[in-house]
Amino acid sequence: MVNQLNSLSDIVSYSTCEMTEQEAAVLAIIDRQKRVLVCKRADHLRSHPGEACLAGGKREKGDASLVDTALREAQEEIGVDRELVTVQYELEPITSLSGMWVHTIVGTVADEPALSINTDEVAKTEWIPLQSFLKNDHHWNMLHGHYNVHGFDFPEMRVFGLTANLCILIAIRELEMVPEFDINPALTTDIMQSLSPAEILARFFQYYYENVREREDRKIAKM
Repeated sequence: MVNQLNSLSDIVSYSTCEMTEQEAAVLAIIDRQKRVLVCKRADHLRSHPGEACLAGGKREKGDASLVDTALREAQEEIGVDRELVTVQYELEPITSLSGMWVHTIVGTVADEPALSINTDEVAKTEWIPLQSFLKNDHHWNMLHGHYNVHGFDFPEMRVFGLTANLCILIAIRELEMVPEFDINPALTTDIMQSLSPAEILARFFQYYYENVREREDRKIAKM
């Protein structure tokens, strides 16, 4: 059953960010063991083949909301019964490399749900402990333009880019722990020690909107 959404909008408002029709929603499913369900995209897909992702996709006209989009996509891609997911909150949206606004819906399940993978879209799924996204083990980081790209080479699969960032932020909020690595220049390990989980997330999105997204917009405008 879907609960009332508790957004972080009271911390960081994104009303000044222009939303377009190009919106998508992903569903981060968390179980009782504080693991997140991560998918590996099918190798034959044209977009991001073989990459790790959270179940989700573009908003369709029939979707009542972005929550509905995330739940529908998860049911279509990996067979998760939407009635088993309790929606907890939504992260602030960020854009993919293709310019799609991605809304992350975080939901919990009481028990590990039975999955039915749609192999046309998903190659496999893995339950990965959220704590793994805060550890230096398997972690790497590189600078792509003005954007810090985080990645994790887990034995199960490589998780990097947008999906890695989302999992880091969710892990901070869910576990109330600080990563063992810097997230970006505004969120070094020293700075984060004095911040609450809510403040860390707020500063992440503030840095993103003021730096990364603004510079990407300027780059696109010059094309």
